Amino acid sequence: MEASRAYNNLGACLYFIGDVARATDAIEHAVEHAERLGNARMLRYARGALASHDYELGRWDEALTGSDEILHGHEGEAHYLAPGALRVRAAILLARGEIDAALREIEEAVARARAAKDPQALVPTLIAAARIYAEAERLAEATSYLDEFIAHPVAPPLAPVWATWHAHALGRALDVRRVVDGAPESRWKTAALGILDRDYALAATMFREIGVGVEEAYAHLRAAEQRASEGRHARAEPHVEQALDFYRSVGATFYIRRAEQLLRA
Repeated sequence: MEASRAYNNLGACLYFIGDVARATDAIEHAVEHAERLGNARMLRYARGALASHDYELGRWDEALTGSDEILHGHEGEAHYLAPGALRVRAAILLARGEIDAALREIEEAVARARAAKDPQALVPTLIAAARIYAEAERLAEATSYLDEFIAHPVAPPLAPVWATWHAHALGRALDVRRVVDGAPESRWKTAALGILDRDYALAATMFREIGVGVEEAYAHLRAAEQRASEGRHARAEPHVEQALDFYRSVGATFYIRRAEQLLRA
């Protein structure tokens, strides 16, 4: 097996078991080998995976550059990797306060994913759309996308994790829990069940162990909001600070404002 493909497969396996740092290292090796051997197809796939990892790790400038390379390298083509690149762009745009632009990007991602006719592309994109619309307080659209995910007969193993964040707010917690219960045991699943149980501190701990900085920060933010809503402001502050450490490092103004409001409460 060609080295670049072997590293790409290793990265996928490491990601699945919840070791994102080593997974990213494997994907970076896949990119290096694909470049050296001139394997354009494997290079596209490895760069697509790396852009997603860069987003999760907080390397957002690199994530945007990688996503743009995927999209601009295949203009006019409904390329399989395009939905993932657009999901990354949409998430970063939302976090940086460009809500309308984020919604346009995620709608384009959904359109591309439907055109691909592959659950591996469509299901994560439906979940991302539900999440972005929920964050933008467009709950009707968010619910529609989440319902489409719940009704889908096929889901990639880790997809249910990302569906948990707004399941309660959208009135779909039981439905999402059924999907999560059917997922393989992993640190990802433990984090997902923590979110559904509203144990956001547990979720933050699990995401830290997995190495997904963006989700750890959001879990800290939700833990802080939960404690503040209960009047436990002193208990909220450490979570706010940990969330802000990440969000300030990536210029996530949307979430910075949200977190700083808790400090002023």
